[in-house]
Amino acid sequence: MRATLFVSLLVGVSGCYAPSIPNGSTTQGFSCMPTDNPACPEGFSCVNQLCVKPTGASTDGGISPITKACSYNGAKMNPKLDALTDCKDYDTNPTMSLEPNDSTSTASPISFSVTPDQATPKLINLAICPMGINPKASAHDVDYYKVDLSTFSTVKSLVANVTYQVTYGDVDIAILDSNGTQLGSDGTCVDNGCASAAVSSGIFYVLVVGANSTDVNNYQLSIRSYSTSKGCDGTTVGDGGTVIHDLSGGGNCKAQAALCQTSDECCSQSCTFGTCN
Repeated sequence: MRATLFVSLLVGVSGCYAPSIPNGSTTQGFSCMPTDNPACPEGFSCVNQLCVKPTGASTDGGISPITKACSYNGAKMNPKLDALTDCKDYDTNPTMSLEPNDSTSTASPISFSVTPDQATPKLINLAICPMGINPKASAHDVDYYKVDLSTFSTVKSLVANVTYQVTYGDVDIAILDSNGTQLGSDGTCVDNGCASAAVSSGIFYVLVVGANSTDVNNYQLSIRSYSTSKGCDGTTVGDGGTVIHDLSGGGNCKAQAALCQTSDECCSQSCTFGTCN
């Protein structure tokens, strides 16, 4: 009798317990830990230790608007990005750090010109980091980059490539307009990714996220614009040299082997015998 009553209670509880998780809510939902796998039910992401269901693009960070086309189930390596101090794009000196760049309002501006049909540098030493909550944003890390095409009347397309190894963590990329609306994205689960979009003169954003608001990884980024319709054909990666990373305070770190006078010009590199290395 007791066993029957116990089973009945369990069935009753499981049948009645159906909490609602509002779409886009960041204040309600199941509690979760981003390091758990899975952290949330299918279709939800762990943000601020709550399971939420993204709707459309978000400019507030933490919620990925990028639709996943698959789930990576291959071999996995530890990216060793557990703490903020492990993040290559973070520095305790605010003028040397890209973080926080977790929303359109705090996006890192691309300070070199993204002139249509011209080669651009590849940005390196970037990361979706650290694992779990980014203390600089109170959510899982996402990276926004501001691309100013407002002076180019002939621009028709924008292409952004993210380079990474998926075994260390799956990374997704999207292009957004000035309102944060997604124009193009790549939510695949293989090495590297590319997003392209038809654009015109104006302000745009490139968004890089860890898959399902959970994964972390180091990555490199290339962004180019064109005066013709252009998609992802693999020709836009690193064709204009290398830059350590784009500083939110303005200016760029000099590329490896570039001439220098002080180490400040080389950011995370050193200026040795007149060159960055």
